[in-house]
Amino acid sequence: MAEFFEWREAPAADFAVVGDPVAQSWSPEIHSAAYRAVGFDYRYLRIRVPSGEFSLASQHLQSLGYRGLNVTAPLKLEAGGNTVDLRYGRVISTDEDGFLAALRHYGVVPGSRILVLGAGGTARVILPTLVEAGYLVSVWSRRAHDLSIPGLETVSEPNSEGFDVVVNATSASLSGDGLPVKWEGKGVAFELSYGLKPTRFMLSALEAGWRAVDGREMLVQQAALSFKWWLGVTPDVEAMRGALPV
Repeated sequence: MAEFFEWREAPAADFAVVGDPVAQSWSPEIHSAAYRAVGFDYRYLRIRVPSGEFSLASQHLQSLGYRGLNVTAPLKLEAGGNTVDLRYGRVISTDEDGFLAALRHYGVVPGSRILVLGAGGTARVILPTLVEAGYLVSVWSRRAHDLSIPGLETVSEPNSEGFDVVVNATSASLSGDGLPVKWEGKGVAFELSYGLKPTRFMLSALEAGWRAVDGREMLVQQAALSFKWWLGVTPDVEAMRGALPV
């Protein structure tokens, strides 16, 4: 298990990723590689912050000299985004642009048909962004009727026929569960989570002849956006990709 600190016991550093759990995050490796590539001597840590404690934790970390935080589940709503500048009290979300950049990296251009599985927190962030960017988007979820996004369509079953991309925005993979996708045609299966092994969603797509990718490219693109926002310097994205565990 990767090293992490409880927020009350965190040492002084410059940047951190906060969440609960947080040991699984690859952000320290990616950001540290970006620092080395441009000659910065910053320290980036994993810090566990339970739900409901973000405000206290961020104030404490700011007092220790932290400049910025990347925020993961379950704290994004509390933080108001996923990237925080502690020096100036600013917050942004890089989920949207990070996901779009990842799609472009895999050759998925506007006009492509995308089926998004799930209508939870992450899906609600990326769905309007996809529609606004010119993608043809449908969603499959029991909660799809709660969405009011112009241009968004809903489907009654997760059938990939006619779609170029299927995005798993559910939490199924985090618990090791599969999804009842009926794989037809060919395209890209995009798992928003990431790890060392393919998820059940990815394996089922591969068996059907689809290309399966996980969220590591989205992670890199989000990291690059936060790096530039904090420091005003464009990072070496290839160095960041090269730091991903394999």
